Amino acid sequence: MTRAVILAAGRGSRLAAASSVVGLTPEQVAIAELGLKPLMPLGSCRLIDHSLATLAQIGVREVVVVLGPHSSALREHLEESTAETSLLAIEFATQATPRGTADALLAAEPADGRSNLTSEKISRFARIELDAQGFLAGIVEKPAPSVYAELVARASATAEPYLAAVNAFRFEPEIFAACRAVEPSPRGELELPSAVEDLIARGTPFQVIVSSEPFLDLTDRADVPDLEARLVAQ
Repeated sequence: MTRAVILAAGRGSRLAAASSVVGLTPEQVAIAELGLKPLMPLGSCRLIDHSLATLAQIGVREVVVVLGPHSSALREHLEESTAETSLLAIEFATQATPRGTADALLAAEPADGRSNLTSEKISRFARIELDAQGFLAGIVEKPAPSVYAELVARASATAEPYLAAVNAFRFEPEIFAACRAVEPSPRGELELPSAVEDLIARGTPFQVIVSSEPFLDLTDRADVPDLEARLVAQ
């Protein structure tokens, strides 16, 4: 066994409950009040660091950590280079809504045996919305975690697939004029989806091709070894 999953999406409600226990440091009290069980300081390390060290000792080399929308502090901690994480390739998945540990584990399930996408990665892709005829109706660009959770919940409630955009388009020359007319986004960037939405508003139809084929993603450096191995093996 070289791959493990750590379920860390929940909030420790019992840990956060008021208690008369004494002997905790101020930092331990603060972490307890927030219910951040994985980040509880225990000696010189956090609880999750002890778990990662144990996994590394028994031969695990890849760990998927399932996070919740509130888990930014935990992710930041795990992205730091430490002795506990240096031997492990850590991936992140997101449980968008708290629906139990079985649902949390499903968040770590690969979309396909040949795909390296996780739900956490998909949350950073633009969301595609279709009209009744299967044409592009809108693009939600890089939705915030709360918006992503709402979109996933809506797709689940309607039994519809969550469609992520991979920015593969077939354009006519009119796209250049649309790109010149784009206003800067809140990040100060000129976004291609804005040009596409402008064309849609002007009556240009975009037929969406929905595919369940595997998609290999290169988001950060941690993806490089796995992506190289998959492509070389083809």
